[in-house]
Amino acid sequence: MSRADRERLLGAYRASGLTQERFAARSGIKVGTLRTWIYKRRSPAVADRGRFAPVRIVEGPHPATNSRGSVTVRWPQGIEVQIAMDLDRAGVAALVRKLLGPCLR
Repeated sequence: MSRADRERLLGAYRASGLTQERFAARSGIKVGTLRTWIYKRRSPAVADRGRFAPVRIVEGPHPATNSRGSVTVRWPQGIEVQIAMDLDRAGVAALVRKLLGPCLR
């Protein structure tokens, strides 16, 4: 089975709302195979733990809130949070440490 086929099946599984067992039975694959694909797909995110995520500091008024600046944090898993607030660089550093702390444990 090609990688594209596996990705298609994983997408169908997530959209199905079925248990792994039921989806595997309906798809004609072994549940252990499905679980392996799910685990392998998550593995890069686990491997990214401990790596730094890019942080962008936007200077000047934030267009939506008129605050002095904003912080955008992107985790390696693709999660992005933009926070509009008045922080100096030391405040941004403290915020990033707080946000990343749980991810690094």
